[in-house]
Amino acid sequence: MAYFSQYRAKAAINRIGLGNYAVDTGSDLFDLLSNSNGYWNRQGNTPENITINVTKDITLPRTQPNIYPKIKNVNVNFQGHEFFVDNQNGSAIIIPPTSTVQVMISNLNTIYTYGTNWYFSAPPSSNRGNFGAYVATRMGLLFSSDSSETKSVISSNAQITYNNVTYIVPRDYRVNQPLSSYYIPINFIGNNHIENGVSGRALGGSVQHQS
Repeated sequence: MAYFSQYRAKAAINRIGLGNYAVDTGSDLFDLLSNSNGYWNRQGNTPENITINVTKDITLPRTQPNIYPKIKNVNVNFQGHEFFVDNQNGSAIIIPPTSTVQVMISNLNTIYTYGTNWYFSAPPSSNRGNFGAYVATRMGLLFSSDSSETKSVISSNAQITYNNVTYIVPRDYRVNQPLSSYYIPINFIGNNHIENGVSGRALGGSVQHQS
């Protein structure tokens, strides 16, 4: 876990190859995944298959935008970094019931054992803002479902894959639900270690496969 004394980085989306991007803030990650700030409108073309490399620890904004419908396959590679959230009851990219998108979270590394869900040194979600954010959320890890549809929809052709995800947050916090994807199945590949402080239905999710 990185510690910050001052936030100096300038937010930017860097294209490092065809369909390959790098981000250093949560707001830029959300812009790539949902077009929330109009990135794809400005580009004029959206690749169906993209890889997003997260270059440092980030904080996800206090929003729940839908994933951009032109994206069909996306791998968010955290490269050993972690994310925090501005909203412990939100801060997620929503996958609607009709979506067929295939999303992957790779190389996420979250280890947090403190008694409170609030981490004072978390970076701002954009290049402006104050330090401090939540660690655990009730909305899964980055991607989740439309909560208004979870009672009527029981399956989806979309899929979330966890690839080499380490999430060790052994306390409850009442919102610690890293598998809360509901109607969207979760697939596991690589080596994954998920440890949290809740059990039973509170875990959420629809775990499909583990290897």
